[in-house]
Amino acid sequence: MKKCLAFTAAMLLFCNPVLGQSYDLLTRAETGDVSAQVMLGDMFAAGEGVPQDYVEAAYWYRLAAKRGIAKAQLSLGLLYSRGQGVKQNIEIAYQWASIAAAQGAQDAIEARDLIGGQLDAETRERAQQLATRCSESQYKQCEQ
Repeated sequence: MKKCLAFTAAMLLFCNPVLGQSYDLLTRAETGDVSAQVMLGDMFAAGEGVPQDYVEAAYWYRLAAKRGIAKAQLSLGLLYSRGQGVKQNIEIAYQWASIAAAQGAQDAIEARDLIGGQLDAETRERAQQLATRCSESQYKQCEQ
């Protein structure tokens, strides 16, 4: 199924020509649709259909990450690991990758382990404590 994306008059549109449906992606994301939030994060991170903007990508990923979406958590962690759109912080990168990994996503497990390899044992333990606190608080006490 082919999807098309367009940036028109400050409104992001997602259309599915097979089904003949059109959605205001921005409105959906703003009203809490996590799929739309992740899609916007992906679009801004890749510069697909919109100008590449890592700050915007981080914003949308963070909203979905705090709703428990593993893909958004991992994507946000990767932005922190690279310092794209956010200040580079390997501990916070590990926090988000670890939270995503706890949901069983293999790519998140691999990313967490790679990110963790950049930390000494004490810092990695502190980052894991951040992840635990974040998860247990239902994403209300996360480092950002």
